[in-house]
Amino acid sequence: MNSKEEAQIRYMVVEEEYRGFGVGRAIINKLEEFARARGAARIVLNARNSVLGFYQRCGYSVVGPGPTMFDKVKHSKMEKILQDGP
Repeated sequence: MNSKEEAQIRYMVVEEEYRGFGVGRAIINKLEEFARARGAARIVLNARNSVLGFYQRCGYSVVGPGPTMFDKVKHSKMEKILQDGP
């Protein structure tokens, strides 16, 4: 939790061999449940540009540029408004 209203997902990854089986979606669902239970109105994250589609399918929107890690791994800042809070 960054504040009472904002949660943040950090350093999430699913090993390549387990992708496509719903593992990432299950993790996201649990993290959103956790955030809602604590009163968060939104969740933010910085996603590698190569996985933006995954987060968009989970309901997240790009809201701006994120950091570039190791001088080459570009990220985008994303956000999801939690419509059905506690």
